[in-house]
Amino acid sequence: MGERIGETVSLSDDGNILALGGQNNAKEDWYAGAVHIYKWDGSDWTPAGDSIYGTGFSQFLGKKVALSGDGSALVVSSEGNPNDEYSADWDNVHDLEKGLVEVYSIPDILGPSIVTATTNTDGDKITLTFNETLDANNTATTDSYIIRNSNNEEYSIWLISIDGPSLTFLLGPKIEQGETIYLTYNDPSTQNDSKSIQDLNGNDAYSFTNVQVTNISTHTPPPPPTITSASYDASTGIFTVTGTDLPSKEGDANDIDPGKFTITGEGGNIYTLTSGDVEKSNDTEFSITLNASDKSQVENLLNRNGNSSEDSTTYNLAAADDWAAAADSSVDISDLTNPITANNVPVNTEPSGSDKTISLLEDNGYTFSESDFGFADPDGDSLSGVIITSIPASGSLSINENDVA
Repeated sequence: MGERIGETVSLSDDGNILALGGQNNAKEDWYAGAVHIYKWDGSDWTPAGDSIYGTGFSQFLGKKVALSGDGSALVVSSEGNPNDEYSADWDNVHDLEKGLVEVYSIPDILGPSIVTATTNTDGDKITLTFNETLDANNTATTDSYIIRNSNNEEYSIWLISIDGPSLTFLLGPKIEQGETIYLTYNDPSTQNDSKSIQDLNGNDAYSFTNVQVTNISTHTPPPPPTITSASYDASTGIFTVTGTDLPSKEGDANDIDPGKFTITGEGGNIYTLTSGDVEKSNDTEFSITLNASDKSQVENLLNRNGNSSEDSTTYNLAAADDWAAAADSSVDISDLTNPITANNVPVNTEPSGSDKTISLLEDNGYTFSESDFGFADPDGDSLSGVIITSIPASGSLSINENDVA
């Protein structure tokens, strides 16, 4: 005849501790009986400690079993009473004569289980509450957790703290109002160990997957920064850029990355700045003092005061994504069309000249000089050359004794 295990069963109120009677178990003697106790580990039932075995013939220990609601006490009845001690690792509390009813105190065999998971209103913390006090000296490392939103975007855990039954994450970026957040915990091993969420008796919390976090965050992300206009002062080599919602990055001279900016000007040519990072002036303005190389290149492009170059190319400032270092990296903040106004660009006033008539006798020659052209330049530039547009029908013209064709 079999053990008849499971003919009598009892389950704790939370469904995590199970007692099974096997009144015909014959390990110690024929029909001595046994009681087996199991705990739920989050995915399966596993033995919890040694089984309780009857010790006498026809004792039928385990004919009836009953767990207390919290699983801390077990009542076991035996049909027979061999008037003997019973072999088990449980604490035998009470013994009655004639037939037998025994009450066993069950030690803490379950790991802590999660009760709630909630953000704070700032959106930078999640607090988990468990059903018992946690060991503040031993806990799992940050890589044992996954916190993500419904778009599968994960959050970084910067710090873990434990206080009583509560475990709190400090995380980033901030969780936004209305987001759906899920939390997964993977127990690093199948055994109780110090690198896990544990109670004070060293029992590991069981792994859990995609627990939905109650989101009470009131955090709303700031609007992305934008650029509205730019001006360039050729006398100082300074670009002044105006915009909206310019964010600050912790530290000095690191709010704005000029390497993300390109300038369009004369001839439709484009140049990317190489000057170093700068700090914003306020939430709506920043300035870039160009290095020597940038200044030279930019002034070739922005070669006339106003909004367009000498060849009527409209000046433009284009900003690639991530030009504002502290902006949300998940948002594309590229801003490709922004007018530039150039100021204090040196004006190149055209020179003047005058006609001159030279009369020669036949077979005589004449050597031209700069004064013959009446050249004058308000900017102080000298005459750089003469363009010959036609050759006289008679006579000859030579340069350095070489005939001009």
